[in-house]
Amino acid sequence: MAVGFLLIFLFGTSLAFPRFSFDDYLEAVARSRQARRIEEISKARYTHFDDMEEWMKEAAESRPDIVRLYSIGKSLQGRDLWVFEFRNGATTEPRPIGMPMMKYIGNMHGNEAVGKEMLIYLSHLFLTEGDSDPRLQKILNTTSLHIMPTMNPDGFERAKEGDCWGGDFASGRTNQNTVDLNRNFPDQFREPHLKRATLKEILRGRQPETKAVIEWVVKNPFVLSANLHGGAVVASYPFDNSKAGFPITGANSPSPDDSVFRMLAKTYSKNHAFMSDGITGCEQFPDGITNGASWYQLAGGMQDFNYVYSNCLELTLELSCCKYPPAEKLAQEWENNREALLKYIEAVHNGVKGVVIDAITEKPIPGAQISILGIGKDIISSSRGEYWRLTVPGKYSVVAKKKGYQTSPTIDVVVNKGDATILNFKLYPKDDTAAPGA
Repeated sequence: MAVGFLLIFLFGTSLAFPRFSFDDYLEAVARSRQARRIEEISKARYTHFDDMEEWMKEAAESRPDIVRLYSIGKSLQGRDLWVFEFRNGATTEPRPIGMPMMKYIGNMHGNEAVGKEMLIYLSHLFLTEGDSDPRLQKILNTTSLHIMPTMNPDGFERAKEGDCWGGDFASGRTNQNTVDLNRNFPDQFREPHLKRATLKEILRGRQPETKAVIEWVVKNPFVLSANLHGGAVVASYPFDNSKAGFPITGANSPSPDDSVFRMLAKTYSKNHAFMSDGITGCEQFPDGITNGASWYQLAGGMQDFNYVYSNCLELTLELSCCKYPPAEKLAQEWENNREALLKYIEAVHNGVKGVVIDAITEKPIPGAQISILGIGKDIISSSRGEYWRLTVPGKYSVVAKKKGYQTSPTIDVVVNKGDATILNFKLYPKDDTAAPGA
């Protein structure tokens, strides 16, 4: 009887068991191998480019529901500048209206290696725990998170594990053309004419890695960003340069959003294991934060570029005293940074956000200026009329305007800590006499 049941189970057609072809079997085996491969990220060794690329491709193929893999360009030696986008529906649905975009960039100095691994581990966290952890699920439901583990893969492949202080080509700091990528962006003080230039003019003469990031930033409505470095333990914020120029250092060079940047920097430092304590083993900073120029001035930095040429607020996060510490330190570095990395992602939901639409057609208005009275930095609405304006908690007077439209009434809003205050605008065409106040 038992044998007959087994034969029916294996070969019979009278029972309603699903049929599996050999192709189904191979596909199941492949999925199982991919799942194991995703799990195989080791915190006991650094991930070199070929392994990282293979892992990212397999991860994206295995979890298309939450991750999309794309390249923004190539390095001088032809390595792709890979980016993960994490959100629910990443490959099947467009980003929902109002969902903010946030990015992390690692390893723009190739020998500053800890940040690259932290971003790989952060990606691994979403891939393996995103289904079960409510906090990660909320991020995936509300945020378009973009992670670039390495902006300078050529430099990383030259760098040497254990080299704590290297700053030249041989150390891996620069790209293959011996250019420091964090000195290669348009600088508002040295190149003020570029603020009115075309994208083609802005890109002229820059390195391929820099060009790729510039185009990525100006063509996408990123709200918040951080680039991960090494050689200190501190959260640095704009501006890195000043009108005074070199060789002045130790002088603060605040942006119009200095209070917001200080809040964001403290969000990271106070959620890091010890960054805010001032006991880091290297240079110490009050609260673990610093204005970039107050620390030391540099021209052509990426965080200043983000702020001046886009809506995006970016910090520079220095994660380790040693730029390329032994791999045995990586597990502890992850414990040091994990909470801070997540808290900083969640900070993208502070402030005011909404959409700007045509009051007559109800179509979105791209390129509208959203201004907060008293702050000398406007935010520009996206191609879909969206805007996000990071602020510290407080009361603000907000106005929207666009050429060809009547300026909106000034609206007072209160911003609390946590989820952004929603403020939508309807703009009337200039010639519309039915507009309120016309």
